[in-house]
Amino acid sequence: MLLVSEHKKKNSQNCSQFQGLHHEQQRPDRPAFVNFHCENVEPGCPSGTTMPAGMTCCDAGYPTGCCSALGAFTFLSTSEYAYGSVYDASSIMHYGAGSYAKSGTNTMSPAAPGVVIAFRTEDATPTDLDGDGVCKLYRTLCPRAIACDAYNCPASCTIIGQCSIAACSGSNKPPCCNPVAANAACMQKKSICAPLNCGFLGPVWKGIDGST
Repeated sequence: MLLVSEHKKKNSQNCSQFQGLHHEQQRPDRPAFVNFHCENVEPGCPSGTTMPAGMTCCDAGYPTGCCSALGAFTFLSTSEYAYGSVYDASSIMHYGAGSYAKSGTNTMSPAAPGVVIAFRTEDATPTDLDGDGVCKLYRTLCPRAIACDAYNCPASCTIIGQCSIAACSGSNKPPCCNPVAANAACMQKKSICAPLNCGFLGPVWKGIDGST
């Protein structure tokens, strides 16, 4: 199978959509990373229709047929982004800062430190996170995902501390009464999973620094 991370070609956004990826700027968590400036959206009204003076695409009641580009920034549901991970403003599926903007303005700008909205070109190269998304989407066909699943990675276990004496006085003792064996098994699992880099198969929504 040809994964999106392995190719650079024209119309790559359309190709990525065909493979199942959605536009990144339509993620519900976008406001934490990217500001959307609806006032800068080019109305693009149909012939014979004009926007009233002073009205922008932020306002209600704009003429029918105008501001259709707003659809490119409408949030999609979380379930439609089941294959996402860290918000990727450089994704091939993320529109550029000036997409659908009035001349001399931008429709998007960084909302958090470290966010860089990449300039979009027709032959843009998919990012590693784009590749991760496709790999997760086609989990049973992607070699990386297959290897991770074979070892049940990423490791979801956590190191537990020792319980108090009082907590271990009953007949049904919790694992923390004798955490040595459980912690050893967890550490072994983490050591197996770490080099496989299976984090992209874990939690969907993460911050720009990878935190959950």
